[in-house]
Amino acid sequence: MTATDAQVRILMRERKKGRTQEQAAAKANLGSRKTVAKYERLGRLPRRWAKRTISGLAYCSFWR
Repeated sequence: MTATDAQVRILMRERKKGRTQEQAAAKANLGSRKTVAKYERLGRLPRRWAKRTISGLAYCSFWR
């Protein structure tokens, strides 16, 4: 399951408060600490990584 923008905002806010990845994941209603680590590493909201289709070819917005 992909995290929503709102969930990622919550987990980033919790991490800034000094919470652990596990605590931030629980607060944001995410099932995994790995999800928190992923979005910390990416540094972007999920909508910025959403796949789009142009003329039948799927690409990610970060390829621009």
